[in-house]
Amino acid sequence: LLTVFATFTPADHDFKTHIAKLKLTDFDVAGVYLFPGQVSAFYRQFVAQRLRLPTFGTDIFESKKEIEDSHGGINGAVYPNVDVPAEFRSAYL
Repeated sequence: LLTVFATFTPADHDFKTHIAKLKLTDFDVAGVYLFPGQVSAFYRQFVAQRLRLPTFGTDIFESKKEIEDSHGGINGAVYPNVDVPAEFRSAYL
C-alpha cells in the first residue's frame, strides 16, 4: 500500500513537524521525493529527531553536496542510478 504522507512546495525547508508525525506511524519505509537542498535539510532534521526508518528516493541522493549537507543522515538510503561502473561492466561481460 502506498500512502502520500505529506507534500511540500519547493520553498519548504522545515520538515520537523512532519517528521515528528512520521515517528507516530507504523510505516515500514518512507519515500523522500524532494528538490536539491530540501533533501539534505530533511535528513538533517530526520537524524536530529532520531527517526529510524529506511528511506528511498531519487538520483538527487547521489549528489555529493546533498550527501555532505545531510551530515550523514542520507547514509543507507536507496535510490536508482542508471550509471554502471566500468568494473561491474567488465566483470559482468
